Amino acid sequence: MGQLALDGTVADPDHMKGYNVTVDGNIASLRAIDAFVPGLSLPDVRRLTLRANVVDGSAADKEGSVPLLNSLHLDTGAVDAGQYLSGLTLQGLSIDAPGLKDAVTINSQGQWQGKGLKLTGTLGSLQQLDAAVMSHLAEALPLSLDLSGDPGSLRVAGTLGGSRAVVNVTATAGQLPLPNGAVLDHLDASTHLVSEDNGAHFQLSDLVVKSTQLALKGGLDLSVHGGAGGVPLVSGTIDASWLNADALMGPPAKADAQGVTAAPAQAKANDDALPFDELRKLDMDLRLTVAQMEFEGDTYRNALTHINLRSGVLKVDPLQAEGTGRRLSGQFEVDATAGKTPTVSGTIGTLVLPAAWLESKAGLSNMVQGALQVVGSVKTQGNTRTELRNGMNGHLGVSMVNGTVSGSALGQLLGDAARGALGSGPIALRCFGLHMAMADGTANVDTIGVQTNALTVTGKGTVGMVSQALDLHLVPQLMISGTGASVPLRVGGTLSAPRPKMDAGSDGRYAIGLLLGGSSGSNAVADPCPATLKAAREGATGPEPTTAAPKAEGGANGAAGLIGNSKAAPDVKKVGGLLKGLGILK
Repeated sequence: MGQLALDGTVADPDHMKGYNVTVDGNIASLRAIDAFVPGLSLPDVRRLTLRANVVDGSAADKEGSVPLLNSLHLDTGAVDAGQYLSGLTLQGLSIDAPGLKDAVTINSQGQWQGKGLKLTGTLGSLQQLDAAVMSHLAEALPLSLDLSGDPGSLRVAGTLGGSRAVVNVTATAGQLPLPNGAVLDHLDASTHLVSEDNGAHFQLSDLVVKSTQLALKGGLDLSVHGGAGGVPLVSGTIDASWLNADALMGPPAKADAQGVTAAPAQAKANDDALPFDELRKLDMDLRLTVAQMEFEGDTYRNALTHINLRSGVLKVDPLQAEGTGRRLSGQFEVDATAGKTPTVSGTIGTLVLPAAWLESKAGLSNMVQGALQVVGSVKTQGNTRTELRNGMNGHLGVSMVNGTVSGSALGQLLGDAARGALGSGPIALRCFGLHMAMADGTANVDTIGVQTNALTVTGKGTVGMVSQALDLHLVPQLMISGTGASVPLRVGGTLSAPRPKMDAGSDGRYAIGLLLGGSSGSNAVADPCPATLKAAREGATGPEPTTAAPKAEGGANGAAGLIGNSKAAPDVKKVGGLLKGLGILK
C-alpha cells in the first residue's frame, strides 16, 4: 500500500513545540486512504511520493503550534482529474520548493478530451505560500501559470489574496468547443481581473476577445452584495465589432426524411412553474452593442440593447438593429416582484427569430425553416406556461420569405389536398404569413397565407392558446404543370393532430375551382404574398420574395366551378391527377 517515515527533533515534546521533522513517504494509490477516512472523495492518484521538511513556526511564548513547510517535493504518477474537469487526465504532477525562500514550481502534462496538455508555473516562495495558507489568503500570493498544448494556451499571472488581488489572463485556441456544439475558431482573448474588499468586488477590465465568429471588447463589474437586498450586482458594457450569431448558436437540429425537426423534449408545453424567483437573486445593468452581425442568413448593423434587472423586474429596452429591408426594434419587460403574480409584456416593432426556436417553445415540430419576422404587442400574466398562454392579450403577426416548409407537415394540415402532390420533404417557401388577435385564451387569426411553387393557401380561423384546438377555414390551390385546382377546407383537431375535411358553403355546395392554361399571358394564380406580408407585418417593412409567383403555361382565364371558362382545351390527365390529389375524384 505505502509507507511513511519521520525523522527529526522536538524541543518540547510535552507541548509539541520546537519541532523540525522530515516527512518521507509514498503510497501506491491515494484512494487507499478512503478506507481509513471515509467521505474524503479523493482523486485517483497513482504512485504518490512526498518529501517535506516541517518546522514549528510559532513563537516560543505562544500557545499552540504553527506547522510551516521548510522544503517540499511532491511527485505523482497518473492522475484521473475527471471529477474536477470532465475528460482531464494527467500523466504526472510535480511540485517542488527546495528552500523556504525558493519559488514553488509546478509541472505537469496530460490530456483533456484526447488532446495533449502541459502545465508549468510558480506560486511565489514557499514562505509566501505558508503565509497565504495560514492566513486563509489574507496575505497575497504571487502566481504565474502557463497551460499549453493541442487545444491552445492559457496564461494567468499576478497575485491572489490580500485585500486586493490583481491577475492578468491571456488565452489562445485554434478551436474552442462550446457547450451547444458550436466552436470558436482562432481564438485570442485577454483581460485584467482585480478583486477588492476581500473578494466582495470584482472588476474585469480591458476584456478583448477575437475569433472567426466574434470580436468584442468591454468590461464587467461584479459586486457580490451590491444589488437590492444584498444580492449580487453585475454591470458593464460589451461592444462587439463582429458577431456571427448563426455560428454561435451551434449546428441546427437534424430533420427527418420528411424535413420535420422534432421539438426538444424540455421545450414542450407543460404546467411546470417557471423560475421567476431566479430574477430576484441577481441584479444586472448591461449595455451591449454590435456593429455588424450575421443572424439567420441576414446581415444586421448597429445592434443595441440595454438589459436592466432589479428587484425581480427585467427590462430589455431598447432592442434594435438595422437589417436588409427592415429595421429591428422592440422592448420587453418581465415583472417578477416578490408577492405579485408575474407579468410579461412586450412591444415589437420588428423582431427576427429562428423559426425552429419559436416553434420549439410552443412544443411543436418544425413546420417551417428560416427567419421569422415578428411584430405586435402582447401582455400576459401567470406563474406557469399554461397561465401565460391562457392570459395572452394583444396582437401578433409572423411572416417569412425565402425559407422552406415541410411537405409532410403541410400534408398533415391540408390532407389529400396537398399530400399527394407535394411529397414529404422540405419545399422552397416563397412567402408565409399570419396575423392574429389574442384574448380569452383564443387566437383569432384574420390572415393566413402560404405560397410555394406548387401550392398557394389563404384562409383564417381560430386557435386555442392552451388547447391548441383548430377551427381554420383554408383555400389551398395546387398547381401542376400550369394547371391549377382549389377546394375549400375546414381544419379541426389540434396543431399536433389536425383533421382537415372539405368545407361546404352556406348552401351546402362545395366551391371547387379549376384553372387551365390559356393564351392571355396573365397569372393563373393570384399572388397572396403582398397582402399576406402587409397584414402579418402590420405595415412594417421587410424583405420580399426573391422568386416570381407561379404562372400557368401560356396564362389562364379564371374558371368558376369545376371546369370554368378557358380558351384552351384542358389536359385530361393533368386535370384528373389534380382532382385525385384533392380528394375530389377517387
